[in-house]
Amino acid sequence: AGVLTPALELSWLPFSPPPPVKPPTPPAPPSPPLEPSPPSFPPSNPRPPFYPGGFDLVSTENGLRKALANFGGPGVVPTIRVFVPSGWTIDLSAPLVVDGLIVDLVSDGAGVLLRAINQSRVFIVRNGARLNLRLVSLCQGYAASGDGGALLISESSRVSLTNGSVTDSSAPSGFGGCIHVSGLSTLALTGVELRGCHANSGGSISASSGAQVTAMLASIISSRAEANGGSVE
Repeated sequence: AGVLTPALELSWLPFSPPPPVKPPTPPAPPSPPLEPSPPSFPPSNPRPPFYPGGFDLVSTENGLRKALANFGGPGVVPTIRVFVPSGWTIDLSAPLVVDGLIVDLVSDGAGVLLRAINQSRVFIVRNGARLNLRLVSLCQGYAASGDGGALLISESSRVSLTNGSVTDSSAPSGFGGCIHVSGLSTLALTGVELRGCHANSGGSISASSGAQVTAMLASIISSRAEANGGSVE
């Protein structure tokens, strides 16, 4: 008799087609060129370094004159503190008058140049005033008549000049081509150069009876007098 073989059972899985292939992503377009950066300029109002007590920032002749016009009221002697940024040159149309005030005028770095352009003195200090200059140079002062080509100190006033210079100034008919000190006033120079000044007497500095002048690390170069005291009278 024949052998019966059981029927083979087959199971069918449903057909799943493969997922479609995505096309490659096109490269991103190149970025537009960047706009050039604007040139950098110094700030329009640079602030000075901090000094105890606070200083007014000044960079013009008008600013200086406005600061020196602060009288403070009857019976008040104001202390005026002025900072001028390094490297500035301020041309003057007339002398700066310090009358009975206390003034600190300072700079930093290379200092500041106050230039009278051979039209007038740079400073007149009078009536018991005190003027402290640091890193300030006085240039091209001219006393058409009288004394003190760049700086005239009178009436018991006091002036100190530290790390500055007084140059190219004259008092052709008077005393002190750079500076004249009179009337019990005092002048203190520290680290100062006096150069290229001339006068009738005292080519660089002159001092009247009762006035005092002290100098440390100061130099006098190429000064002359027509009559007496080639450098100092």
